[in-house]
This record gives sequence, structure tokens and C-alpha cells, in this order.
Amino acid sequence: MINQETGRMRNAYTRMALALLFMRGPAINNWLLQQMEQLYARCNGDEVNEMGPTHDTNDKSLWTDFICDFQQAFANIVLEQRAYRKLANYTIGNRLIDEYIAQFEHLLQKVGWDHTSQGSLFQFKKGLG
Repeated sequence: MINQETGRMRNAYTRMALALLFMRGPAINNWLLQQMEQLYARCNGDEVNEMGPTHDTNDKSLWTDFICDFQQAFANIVLEQRAYRKLANYTIGNRLIDEYIAQFEHLLQKVGWDHTSQGSLFQFKKGLG
């Protein structure tokens, strides 16, 4: 927010490069490297593959594509983690058993488990009582 009026921050290439600079960690490093190489090739070309630049550094689609790529790569992980937390803490409470089962199966789907997955039965029993 401090630099939003700065010309460099209005430049999609620079903004994306700065965002990538701050991202680190084993879960993101491969994706990060791919994004950096892709950004460089789009704006500077790729001599190895004899391709010229396809985007100007001010092209707003660079930033839009980056946001979409990030969400596709990591949004599902976050949703799955949230669903797992809900599943781990899910209890029958005042619900009818049919409602408990339906919601439990929905949460299983969100975390990518099925009825035979390790831990499914354990979580189901834990929630009952």
C-alpha cells in the first residue's frame, strides 16, 4: 500500500517479481521457480527455445495470470486443510444421526478420503462420543 503510487509497483513485471521474491518454503519452491522462469521468458524471450518476448512488462495480464496460477496451485490445499480441521473437530452434538453422517461424508469428500481411508472410522467414532 505504501508504494501503490510508485511507477515500479504499477509495472506488472516488477510487482510479480517482488511478490515472488518474498515467497519461500519447501511446499512452494518448485512452483516459484517455474513462475520466475515463465515471467522472464514472457517479457524477455527464451533464447534456448528461440522464442521472443510475448508480453510487455506493463501488461496487466501478467499479474492476473499470476494470481490465477497461485490460487489454482494453493487454494485447494488451504480448503483441504480447513476441511481436515473441521473433520477432526466434528461431533454429533445435537444433530440427528442422519445429519451427522451426511455432513461427515461431505467432509470426507473435501479432504479426499473415503470410508475405507485410514482414520475415517476413527474420526467417525470420535465424533459420536
